[in-house]
Amino acid sequence: MYEATDQYDLFRAFQRAVNEDGTLREYENFDFADFYRIWVNEPGYPLLTVNVDHKSGVIALSQERFFISPTATPTQQIYPIPITYFTKSNHSMGLKPSHMMTTKNAVLQKTPGREWIFVNVNQH
Repeated sequence: MYEATDQYDLFRAFQRAVNEDGTLREYENFDFADFYRIWVNEPGYPLLTVNVDHKSGVIALSQERFFISPTATPTQQIYPIPITYFTKSNHSMGLKPSHMMTTKNAVLQKTPGREWIFVNVNQH
């Protein structure tokens, strides 16, 4: 017979898959339920802004909740965002998350010099 289930049954299944895959292994104590709870229970989604200083190689990231209305009141909502990126000189970086953004602002480092950069390709 079937039993009732809840979102945490799904989260446990995803946690097992994440552990087996190893993609997020470097994020110590990663808890899929904590991560996904925000995406399921909080309204909206993040708008990620990326600014690159090519001279220093600094990649400055900031997030804010997206509102379609320009008169909406901004919130302090923070979303956990897995960050992937790759550059002209380093194509392999974009396949797995290199950073888990859990704050409003974050800074990453690339090789100094003017080159293209793609952040969170194929993230919808």
